[in-house]
Amino acid sequence: MIPVMIFLPLIIGAAVGSLTGFLLKKCKNEKLAVVLIMAGVLATTAVGILCNKHLMPSPVLNFMLMRMAFSAAFANMIPAEQLKKITKAFNPILGVAMIVVILNLGAPLDYRAVFGAGIYTFIYIVARAAGKYFGARLGAKATGLDKNV
Repeated sequence: MIPVMIFLPLIIGAAVGSLTGFLLKKCKNEKLAVVLIMAGVLATTAVGILCNKHLMPSPVLNFMLMRMAFSAAFANMIPAEQLKKITKAFNPILGVAMIVVILNLGAPLDYRAVFGAGIYTFIYIVARAAGKYFGARLGAKATGLDKNV
């Protein structure tokens, strides 16, 4: 099952990405290109959901891997100049999408559960903070960087 979990998302993403790349080659309008990319992302997601629902015993496909293969496929099919223009036009949408993803990741956090763990939570937070602080300090000192680093 592990090879399927790895290769099926790559195949799905590359297939939909190749189709999108083929359409983008013929597209001269930046706004239409952004719509095509969004449609490709939605199509990749839809195919992944259908495969998860009908082909897999449980939902195991990695959607991030699908979208990475999708992006790699169409980005390597279109000229660099066109890709640069499309990327510039798509960046505002990507920024909003990233904010939604980050907010969604933090939304289900139950603070009562964190505080309910008591001393273990405190030890974890202090140990992590100390590790980051002293790790950065040691790394900066070992490489001869400024004290501010």
